[in-house]
Amino acid sequence: MKVTLVVTALVVASCTAFEPETGPFQGAREAGASASGGYGNTPATKPPPGAPDPRCAPDGGFADDDCDLCENASCCTERFACLDDPSCGEAADTFESCPHDAGPRPASCWNDLAASGPLAATRVDCVREHCAAPCAVPP
Repeated sequence: MKVTLVVTALVVASCTAFEPETGPFQGAREAGASASGGYGNTPATKPPPGAPDPRCAPDGGFADDDCDLCENASCCTERFACLDDPSCGEAADTFESCPHDAGPRPASCWNDLAASGPLAATRVDCVREHCAAPCAVPP
């Protein structure tokens, strides 16, 4: 009985020593990403007022292409205000699935996103002003 308890204690202690930070959210929290890993959720830790959103950092994990990089650099507040709002985030998900056959999204996709609400309209206006070329926003 004592041997079993000692062996069990050693196994538990050795596993803890080798993997002290287990779980799916360790890296996400350090990078400031959302706990669920999605775009439409709030960051794991909110930045202090006036501080930049960590999701917009070059290594923040929220940039898949040149459009994302530009939007993170120039329209961070607008982008994540939209993505963090349930209604606007849903419209953004619809926009992301808008068919574009390996080319730019049609103007109708951008117009539908902008028409979905004030947060989305602000985001699209910012992208049109600062990121029209990398995001291939039609006029």
